[in-house]
Amino acid sequence: MHEITSWSEEMRAAYLYRVVAQAEAGTPRQSLFLQLADEAEGQAAIWADKARAAGALVPAFAPDMRARVVAGLVRSHGPRRLRTPRAMDGFPERVKSGMMPRTKTQRFPEGERTWR
Repeated sequence: MHEITSWSEEMRAAYLYRVVAQAEAGTPRQSLFLQLADEAEGQAAIWADKARAAGALVPAFAPDMRARVVAGLVRSHGPRRLRTPRAMDGFPERVKSGMMPRTKTQRFPEGERTWR
């Protein structure tokens, strides 16, 4: 059922965003990653509702092995050292691309299109 797969992907993204936010504690990026985690959890809730409406049981979330490995690497080496495509395999696309939401209070550094 694709609703459960989509729910799982959003929950995995939220989990990894929170791990990165913890690694970025004390920086402006921390709040951005926490916002991304909240948004991913909101999307996961939508998918969970759709799955339940289709008669599926939504399991309790547990990060898969890949997410746990990436989380361990982020915790031990920091998110910036894991920017290579191989190390970031399985990491949410929005993080791999460096794409961050633009808000009135938080913007990319002057002349930059991504966070460093």
